Amino acid sequence: MIDSQPLVLAAELTVACGRRTAWTGPWRTQLRMLRQHPCGDVRDMAYAEVTAVE
Repeated sequence: MIDSQPLVLAAELTVACGRRTAWTGPWRTQLRMLRQHPCGDVRDMAYAEVTAVE
């Protein structure tokens, strides 16, 4: 079983830093990686974040 707390923290930090920097390259890349993570909580959090409004 995977302890998801550190993973969720990583996702929260990615979202916070991504928003603060207007989703510059490294943060977009990190968010894409989190969207493919095997932990469902992390994936859900990453997919819930919107980086651009069309």
